[in-house]
Amino acid sequence: MYTRRIDAVLDALASCRERIPPLCDLYQPDSPQRAALENLLKSVNSAHAVMSGRKVPPA
Repeated sequence: MYTRRIDAVLDALASCRERIPPLCDLYQPDSPQRAALENLLKSVNSAHAVMSGRKVPPA
């Protein structure tokens, strides 16, 4: 039961990791939207690493 819930979270995070970069490309590099999406991607990558049992390097 617990493993299925974690697997669902990992699947959702992986999906986000695939979908965020194309969204970033829609905005100019200096736009607040792009900055927000890049920050979101960093957070998703960090969460995925933690949920996968890997250490996250300090920011």
